[in-house]
Amino acid sequence: MNNTEIKIHYYQKSILKKLTLNPIQRFNDLLIEGLESEHMNYHLKQLIEFGLVGKDGSRYQLTDLGKDYCNLLDDNVEIVEKQPKTSIIIWGVRKNGKTGEIEHLLNKRLRQPYFGKLGRITGKVRFGETLQQAAARELFEESGLTAKSFILDKIYHKLRHREDGSYVQDVIFYISQVSHFN
Repeated sequence: MNNTEIKIHYYQKSILKKLTLNPIQRFNDLLIEGLESEHMNYHLKQLIEFGLVGKDGSRYQLTDLGKDYCNLLDDNVEIVEKQPKTSIIIWGVRKNGKTGEIEHLLNKRLRQPYFGKLGRITGKVRFGETLQQAAARELFEESGLTAKSFILDKIYHKLRHREDGSYVQDVIFYISQVSHFN
């Protein structure tokens, strides 16, 4: 289960918020006004079962998963915020050795969104992956090519919305200029 799939009660969010402000606390320090000890214990146990909170003796603290989850929480309304997707765009360019013409590497999308469109190779940056690693992986996965040179050219933020104004896409693209193909 990833962080955005965890659905927690607002009391549990309050406990997490307290742990973000003071990393290690005792049960009594985490008590929520008006909440009985029995109910408090239930919510704390749920957070432990979700892997968001750990218990060491009589003290509670956020786990790494808990810290990641809290990082997604909006400070004011305590809801999980949607985050922009991080992707790369491969801007593959080479000079044709015979004709001297500049050639651009393009591909045809075979899935949504943008099914059937001709454009540059794109792909998601995976968790823990550098931009260069993502560019090299996507280049190979989509074309079977490798390259010696990957240069971050620019950053592009794409927001796409419906006619009613609701957002459908929020992506930060890192455009990598790729050359010297193998």
